[in-house]
Amino acid sequence: MTGRKPKVELGSGNIFADLGLPDAEDLLLKAQIVIELDRLISERGLTQIRAAKLIGIAQPDLSNLLRGDFRGYSVERLMRMLTVFDREVEIVVRPRAAESRTRAITFNPGDVPREPVSSSAIIAIGYEATTKTLLVEFNNGSCYQYFEVPTRTYEALAKAPSKGTFFSTRIRDRFRFARLRSGETLPREGQFTAGSPSSARRARSAVGR
Repeated sequence: MTGRKPKVELGSGNIFADLGLPDAEDLLLKAQIVIELDRLISERGLTQIRAAKLIGIAQPDLSNLLRGDFRGYSVERLMRMLTVFDREVEIVVRPRAAESRTRAITFNPGDVPREPVSSSAIIAIGYEATTKTLLVEFNNGSCYQYFEVPTRTYEALAKAPSKGTFFSTRIRDRFRFARLRSGETLPREGQFTAGSPSSARRARSAVGR
């Protein structure tokens, strides 16, 4: 035993790119769709035989798909599978944020479950682990999504004695965000007005306790 600490490298957020695989962005998008597909199947309590029949493929093919063997499927075909489960798939094209230097196609599964919290500033929070998306609903009626938020940050927010203080010091101005438009009930990527951390600071008053 040498006592040396193992070398740790921060991932890019795309395991396929970290592994040096070609078409890494395409593979990540397919993986995210398949994860959502698996969640919908489990949510409805369907057997693979029943789910495969609904989707229109053989059960062994569905089993392979859910295990990550999706190279033979196009993104369009995978998206059509989601529509079988009463999901609408929207393709939204918009200008890239000024601070972003990367070209990206992102997947947002739509509904992020919300949990009410005890705070004078925040009504509810939610988290989608597959996309690292944090949802924060404030007591003034505004609702924001924050992207690429680590799971440990969400867990720390959920446990923090003062949600408002934790949000102000550890989340606000640190992550790319999008605001849910007034009157909308489902936080979908195409229904948000996107912005940067700096614009979030200008748009909102300081959050306290």
